[in-house]
Amino acid sequence: MRHVVVVACVVGLATLMGCGGGGRMVVEDVSVIEPGSAGYSASGGGTSAHTGARGRQEPYVEAYAAGKYGLAKSLADAELRRSDGERAQRPALIAGLAAHALHDHAEAERLLGPLTSSRDPQIAGRAEAALGLIAAERNLHEKAAGLLISAARKLSGDEGARAAMKAGDSLMALRRQPQAKTQYTVASAMAVSPDLKKAIADRLESGNYTVQIGVFSTRANAQQAARDITPTAGALGLQPRIVERTDDKGRPSFVVQVGRFTSRQQAQAAQTQLGTGWMVALGPNE
Repeated sequence: MRHVVVVACVVGLATLMGCGGGGRMVVEDVSVIEPGSAGYSASGGGTSAHTGARGRQEPYVEAYAAGKYGLAKSLADAELRRSDGERAQRPALIAGLAAHALHDHAEAERLLGPLTSSRDPQIAGRAEAALGLIAAERNLHEKAAGLLISAARKLSGDEGARAAMKAGDSLMALRRQPQAKTQYTVASAMAVSPDLKKAIADRLESGNYTVQIGVFSTRANAQQAARDITPTAGALGLQPRIVERTDDKGRPSFVVQVGRFTSRQQAQAAQTQLGTGWMVALGPNE
C-alpha cells in the first residue's frame, strides 16, 4: 500500500506552475492507498469484515483499489449508512480517501476528521495522513506537519515513510530545516521501496536549494534543456544535472537542476545570473 503520486511540474506539494523549456505540466494528486493495491485490507489488521466467504474484498474496497473513486465513494457511503460504531470506520475511511482523490476536500475532511481518534492505528494513521496532505495542499504547513508526523508514528513501512517524508517537506516549507531532516531520517529508516528510499535520500543531501530549470516527461527534452542552459551555467562554474523521478505507477519524469546551495539567498543569486523563467526549489522538492 503506497501513496499515489503524480509528479507536479514544479516538484512539491500541489504546486502548479509552468514548466521551463517546454516541459509538460501535470497535477500532483496524492492518495493514501495506491489504486491497484489488490492486497489492501481496510481493517488495518486481522480478518477484515470487508472480505466475503471466498476472501474477496468488499466492492467499495475493490473499486478504490482499481482507481474508480466515484464508484468507491458511492459504495462506501451506502455501506456507511448500514453500519454503526467501529464497523462504520472502515467504509468512512474509504469514502474519505475517495473524496480526497476526487478533490472534494470538504467532504474528505468531514469523513476523515472523526477517524483520527480511532482506536485502530491504521485507520487513524491513514486518516491523519490524508488530512495532512490536504492541509499541505492549502499551504497550511504547520497543521500538515503535525498531522503527518502523527500519522507516521501510527503507520509502518512505506506508508509511514511517506507520511514522515511529507511532514519533512512541510517543515522545509516552514524553513525548519533541522526538524525536517529529523523527519527525513525517520522516513529513511521506515522506507522499503527503492524509489522511495532514493526520494528520501535526495532530501537528506547537503545543499538543499537548487535552481530548477524544468520538469519533463521525456529524457530527450530534459537533455535538450540541460544543453541549452550549459553555457550560461558553465560561466558561473555550475553544471546542470538531470534527476530522474518515478511515481508510484512507474511513470518517469526528468528534472533539470543547476547547483546545490546551502541557502535560498545563494540559490536566488544564481537564479538571477542564469536568467528569467527558472525557479528556486528546495532540493528536488519545494
